[in-house]
Amino acid sequence: MEAGCDGATLCFFDPAALPANFDVQVKDEAVELMAQLQTQ
Repeated sequence: MEAGCDGATLCFFDPAALPANFDVQVKDEAVELMAQLQTQ
C-alpha cells in the first residue's frame, strides 16, 4: 500500500487512538492540538 491518499486515511482511522478529551480540545484550541499531534 502506498501512503499519502485520503482513502487510506479514512480506512485506517482509529478513533480509539484519540485523546479522551479530543472533542473539547478541538473546539477550544484546534490549531495548537493539530500541531501537537503532528509531532507525536
